[in-house]
Amino acid sequence: MKIFILSFLLILANCSHQHGHNHANKHMHVKSHEILIADFEDPKRDLWQKPDFVLKKMGDLKDKSIVDIGVGSGYFSHYFLKAGALVTGADVDDKFLQHVKERFLSFKKFSTHKLEFNDPKLNGLKFDFIFTSNTYHHIDNRVDYLRKLKQALGQNGKLVIVDFKKNAQNSDFGPPLSMRVDYETVIQELQLAGYSPYFSSQDELPNQYLIIFKNN
Repeated sequence: MKIFILSFLLILANCSHQHGHNHANKHMHVKSHEILIADFEDPKRDLWQKPDFVLKKMGDLKDKSIVDIGVGSGYFSHYFLKAGALVTGADVDDKFLQHVKERFLSFKKFSTHKLEFNDPKLNGLKFDFIFTSNTYHHIDNRVDYLRKLKQALGQNGKLVIVDFKKNAQNSDFGPPLSMRVDYETVIQELQLAGYSPYFSSQDELPNQYLIIFKNN
C-alpha cells in the first residue's frame, strides 16, 4: 500500500508543473532582457525580498560554494559574493549568463554554468549550497531534477528555495498566480526527491516562502 501511495504521489508531483517551462518563459520574455534585468534589480525589491534575512538563515557563507540556479540578473549572486562565497551563476539563458559574466567580471570567485530545463548538468560538481529564487516553476520534471541537484550537494549541503506564495500580496512582480507552485507542493516534491527538512518559513517574507532542505 505504501509503495502504491508513493508512486501515486510521484506521478502527481511530476505532473504538477503542467504549465511547463515553455509557458513560463513565454510569459517572462514578453519583456526584453534589458527590461527584465531592470525589473530584477529594482531597488524596491530589497524591501520585500529581504536578502539579508535569506542570507542569515543560510549561515556563514565565507568560502562556501554556491550554485545560483536561474541566476537571471545576478540579484542574489551579488549578495553571496559580498559575503565571500564562491558563486556559480547557472541559467538556461545565454543572455543572462553573458550579463552576469560582465557584471561580476572583477570577482575571481564567480563563474557561470549553462543549464537545461530538465537537467542541471552538474555532473561531477559539488557545492555547499544549491540556491534557486523565483525559478521553481520553470523547471521540467521537478522531482527528477531535484534528485539530480542532490547529487551535486556536498556532505551536509543544503538546497535553498525562495519562491512566490500562491496568495502573494505583490502581484506586480513574479509569475501569474496560476503558474506559481504552492508551498505544500514544493515540500512534498523535496521529500519525494530524498531531502531532509532543515528550515522553512511562510511568514518572514511577505510575498514568498523560504525552504531549506539538507542532503541526507
